[in-house]
Amino acid sequence: MKITQYESGLSKKIIPIIVDDNGVPFLHVFVYLTLSKFKGLSYNTQYAYVNIIKELYLNFASKGIKLSEVLLQGDYDVFFKHFEALSGSFIFKQELSYQSQVIKLACIRDYISWSLARYISLNYSKEKSERIKKLNSIKVQDFFNSFTFKSVTNVKDFKSLESIQVDMLVEIVHPESSINPFKREFRLRNFLIIQFLLETGLRIGELLNLTTKDLKTFNNSCNVIIGEHSFSDLDIRKNKPQIKTKYSTRIIAISSQLEKLLDIYIKNGRRNFNKIKHPFLFTSSTSRPLSLPDIYKIFDRLNLTGQKQYENKWKRVSPHMLRHTFAYNFIKYLIEENGIDMERAKDELRKICGWKNDSTMPIHYVKRYISEVANTHNVTRLNQLYEKH
Repeated sequence: MKITQYESGLSKKIIPIIVDDNGVPFLHVFVYLTLSKFKGLSYNTQYAYVNIIKELYLNFASKGIKLSEVLLQGDYDVFFKHFEALSGSFIFKQELSYQSQVIKLACIRDYISWSLARYISLNYSKEKSERIKKLNSIKVQDFFNSFTFKSVTNVKDFKSLESIQVDMLVEIVHPESSINPFKREFRLRNFLIIQFLLETGLRIGELLNLTTKDLKTFNNSCNVIIGEHSFSDLDIRKNKPQIKTKYSTRIIAISSQLEKLLDIYIKNGRRNFNKIKHPFLFTSSTSRPLSLPDIYKIFDRLNLTGQKQYENKWKRVSPHMLRHTFAYNFIKYLIEENGIDMERAKDELRKICGWKNDSTMPIHYVKRYISEVANTHNVTRLNQLYEKH
């Protein structure tokens, strides 16, 4: 079972769908993805929701239950019984943020509500009235509202990598690494993507939207200009990356090391021996602009390699986790190395991350920083106390 892309009807819109190992779509899910309100969502949101539905099917399959058959046959008692038992293993987990739990449950609720309504509509004249009456009486909303979410702290909502985990990631993706899983012609590109996210904290859409013309040298450093540009007509991607808000427009300076590697990549690796008709910085094997699914594939390969190489020491990495890593390391640097007060540090973080002036996002990273410092001080205090005795 995997997620692939499907070009939808006359609109030519690309949507993610679930297929089996032979590439055949799961029909019931496919109908939901193409006919329900789901199709009006952005591609990123669609992909996230499809991944949740895929996880739902896999969890039922782990118990030998074919969920498609259960839903198509109208055996909703079976679904509710087993979902209650399975939900703790993939939804209500302590390591999942409250928001993630809410999103997962809501996604499944919407899918099951649609499935039940469709079954009743299609089988109303074929089934005995008592069975339809029973199905009509099912309160899907009440069932899903009965679950209790695991409480987590705000710190856990913003997962980032520790320095040793960053070292592991860089060791894997470094172009000369013996454990690098990528073909040699793509190694520098993939290394640059990881370094870009770690150095700048860019959103993945902002990274994919970068062009070679967005790299400018002034004030004795190379700078990246984040914002809208006039090259959208040259973007052949079905789901074009976009700048999130007006506050996302900003300028970020990068290191001289990253600048040198970018220069090598642009002059040599970017073209892949093909003629390029667009200015977008990161390109695919066919020299087209790199897409979001391409990024997911890169991170999937990195995670597979990390799990194999480091086993339980490896922490699954996502593009947004690197943004969290940047934000936490940046605010820690401002406070500890530059002696900047908390409020000024939060203002600088808002600016460099592309948040509005009154955004509360920096507060989460400050809380985590204060919590870690407090615990460090407490451990030091206790160690000193025991040493005296």
